[in-house]
Amino acid sequence: MKIVWLSLMGLVLSSMGCGSTSNGGSGAKSGDDASGSPQPFACPAGPFAAPSLSATPVRVEGVPPADAFNNGNADFTNIEGAVWLGDALYVSEINPGRAEPNQPPPSRVLRISAQGQVSIAIAADSGTNGLAINAAGELFGAVHKDGSVSKLSLSGGAPTPIVTQFMGSRFDSPNDLTIHSNGTIYFTDPDYQAPTPRPQAATRAYRVPPGAAPLAIEELAQPNGITLSKNQDFLYIGGTSLRRYPVLADGSLGQGVSFGGGGSTDGMVIDCADNLYAAARGVSVFDASGKQLGTIEVNDLTQVTNVAFGGADRKTLYVTGQGSGTKKGLFKLAMNVPGFPY
Repeated sequence: MKIVWLSLMGLVLSSMGCGSTSNGGSGAKSGDDASGSPQPFACPAGPFAAPSLSATPVRVEGVPPADAFNNGNADFTNIEGAVWLGDALYVSEINPGRAEPNQPPPSRVLRISAQGQVSIAIAADSGTNGLAINAAGELFGAVHKDGSVSKLSLSGGAPTPIVTQFMGSRFDSPNDLTIHSNGTIYFTDPDYQAPTPRPQAATRAYRVPPGAAPLAIEELAQPNGITLSKNQDFLYIGGTSLRRYPVLADGSLGQGVSFGGGGSTDGMVIDCADNLYAAARGVSVFDASGKQLGTIEVNDLTQVTNVAFGGADRKTLYVTGQGSGTKKGLFKLAMNVPGFPY
């Protein structure tokens, strides 16, 4: 779970927009070629072995960096939104204790190289939680600061809002997002980091077709993590319950059903065997039928918040978490099955 903090609108599209993404669960990027151009991630040919889930994740030191943003790491903060882009992992760090009265908490974006070097990618208040990337290698964020889904700049430029309102009001607290290869953005909007009073009458998940206004998927109790299956034929939405929706050819969805027992989950990611890794008390792993294969325990985290695959071969599972002191941060685990970058 995330930190508890407490007529359709016009749509602004960026010049690059939400263009097509690569094949696979998150439509994400695998890295750069020699020219520096992002290259699509593609799963290697299978078959794949069952994922090995018995090892213990190890801490990535220095995440988050101890500085004024988190009071030398004395504050309760939340590491979230893990996404692998190029040769590094990017995460959001959220500090609820620094929020102004009745306003969302500030956050920033951190960069962690494959060698574990930690730097601040976006030092100004990014206001982000979940992060995602499109086929052009552009970084997008679910932004609770202004209630938008926005394209972010890693070179110091201002973010570009993609969608900002529904029924004439800002979104409550965009939390997580995923991008289909047809350009459709799917995102969740609980009210955990919403301003007071709450802008929306209900918490929902949404889809944003390319060049169109947002459409509500359905009202859900605190929807949270969201991701697409390996072949983008299903959409998973977590929160107080875990649900799966068939994805139709035009990006619209069929009827959602309970998946994997319907338990509470946070951020999610898919591996190349189409297994779902869902943040909960640990990381719960389900096969495509909904059978739970096991749980990856992360005892040094108060609460696991998100997961992503990274590294040159996409066989490093990164796990983020929230808490105080040493009970928060970033962990990693070498896997025998590669997976998607967010």
